[in-house]
Amino acid sequence: NQRLLAYGLGPPVITRQPTNTSVLEQGTASFSLALDHMLGTQFQWVRNGIAMPGATNPLITLTDLTLGQSGQQFRCLITNSFGSTQTVAAVLTVLPDTTPPTVSTVGSLGESQIVFVVFSESVQAASATNIANYALNGGATITRAAFGTDNRTIILTTSPLSDAVNYQLTVNNVLDLASTPNVIAANTQKAFSLSIRPVDAAYHVLTR
Repeated sequence: NQRLLAYGLGPPVITRQPTNTSVLEQGTASFSLALDHMLGTQFQWVRNGIAMPGATNPLITLTDLTLGQSGQQFRCLITNSFGSTQTVAAVLTVLPDTTPPTVSTVGSLGESQIVFVVFSESVQAASATNIANYALNGGATITRAAFGTDNRTIILTTSPLSDAVNYQLTVNNVLDLASTPNVIAANTQKAFSLSIRPVDAAYHVLTR
């Protein structure tokens, strides 16, 4: 018993170390490692020497990063019943965002008074929900702007739109969430139309 050990068991052996990572502010970064054998292993990531609550897997992901987090060091303490080890320290670099937001998509799902706008990145609430920063052609007006399912999507409530008109949305003064906010290019424009018409309830009844 003193000279025998089940094959494959022993102190943890690191086969892939976490590496230095660079990311733009408000972005996401991950650190990971790999071991020769994972069986019965416990993990604890530390940031600048302090244990991170809940960071007990071979992979950690950090979101909504700020410039103030640049330079932080991450390493993982690894333990099993035969011994322990730790990874090298990996350094996080957070770079300033200097790219203005753009409009990725504008459209309607068939509702004549709803238009959705998707930006290339998360945008600042005060500027993105200000109806004065949006304009429609064809005599249409905008009465409300609110966030949709995330901080990139804005739902515009409009006057009734016609499916016979090709509309153009003009956007100004919308800012991103960078520490020094970037503003969308002046008079950014995107065309759309009412491309999908909801199925009439009467049609559903007739086809049953």
